Amino acid sequence: MQRYILTGNENPRLKLASADVRQPEKGEVAVDLRAASLNFRDVIIARNFKDVVPLSDGAGIVSVVGEQVDGWEVGDRVVIGFMPGWVDGPITAAKKATSLGGQTMDGVLTERIVVPADSIVRLPDAMTFEEAATLPCAGVTAFAALFERRPVQPGESVLLLGTGGVSIFALQLAKKAGARVIITSSSDEKL
Repeated sequence: MQRYILTGNENPRLKLASADVRQPEKGEVAVDLRAASLNFRDVIIARNFKDVVPLSDGAGIVSVVGEQVDGWEVGDRVVIGFMPGWVDGPITAAKKATSLGGQTMDGVLTERIVVPADSIVRLPDAMTFEEAATLPCAGVTAFAALFERRPVQPGESVLLLGTGGVSIFALQLAKKAGARVIITSSSDEKL
């Protein structure tokens, strides 16, 4: 199996390397990656960690299903949660430590990754792997901001700062929820 490793912090580089293929254990699945996306989080990782497989957001096809896994089959199209240990509830330090592409867990810039089966989400047929790979970090962040603690209501106003991934996801979600959306940018060309 091929994967990329971050080398160096001052001037980070990617190095293509071979690795053994790990088989899924109980409750896990292997996913063959088809697409990955970049987030600002990945820049922070590249500047602060070395000898890790980077990137947290990816999508692919289930290639192996471990024991005691229900609901998943080889060939299922999936997106991988960027923090496999966070399935519900508040984010804790222990859940945060399961972030892909960081200090403790390899990321998705690899041909295959093994993750807990409850950390993957089925893709709709109409969604490409490339589209799905943009969802885990930016999409979930926008969704949580709009709907977790106090869900946005139809007719309310939502102010979004900037035109990055989180803001663009929030724009679409807030409009779908019936909110009035105001978005700002340092560049008129982006509006």
